[in-house]
Amino acid sequence: NVDEALAIFAQVEETWPELQRGLLHDLVLRSYGNAADFSGAAAWAAKMRSQGFSVEPESLSVLLDASARAGKLNSWLEKGRAAGRKLGVEKCRSVMRAFVNAEDARGAADWLQYMLGEGFVLDEEMYSSVLSACALRGEAQLAEQTVQSMLEAGHPLRVSSVNLVAEAFARLSNGTGILPWLERLAAEALDPDAETFGCLIRAYAGAGDSGLAERWLSTSTQRGLKVGVDAHV
Repeated sequence: NVDEALAIFAQVEETWPELQRGLLHDLVLRSYGNAADFSGAAAWAAKMRSQGFSVEPESLSVLLDASARAGKLNSWLEKGRAAGRKLGVEKCRSVMRAFVNAEDARGAADWLQYMLGEGFVLDEEMYSSVLSACALRGEAQLAEQTVQSMLEAGHPLRVSSVNLVAEAFARLSNGTGILPWLERLAAEALDPDAETFGCLIRAYAGAGDSGLAERWLSTSTQRGLKVGVDAHV
């Protein structure tokens, strides 16, 4: 509770040792972040910096999450870039996590491209986190672009990555969009798994094409794959 945190801060600020006052300020900042009060958090962070206190990494993550949930992270980052501030790789990762936690697929994808443009070498986990956000939001085109960026960076195509693209298409009830990815898997000698077929079945079922949904269910059964019941509801 922000009000309680501020009340405690007012009571004990003057009694705390100088070296521990930064921690006290940091705790208030986290309370703002946990309450998703980005404006309050940003103002408190500015107050901390004006008094010579730094924002701890964990609190920065809370602040970033709050700003992402408030839809203000992009503008905050733009202001930082306009002021010439550069973020290191760990802070960039925190920004990425904030976008993903807020399920902001486009923000995550744009930030991925920013990091690549800055010359950061990104691991597969970073790409997968963006793909997860795209899958949740049904951002199929962004998911495809993210996989392409991953391949161009030298990472191999994986069934798990294709499944996230397939999930995005399934949420759009677009089974046709998944089919080229089956061909890409075959070209890499990779086999689609139960999750891949589940996405296909849900996509066609969602589009009202029960015939194709049943056909893909039959194909998965012939391959010995057990697709979850909810996949073809």
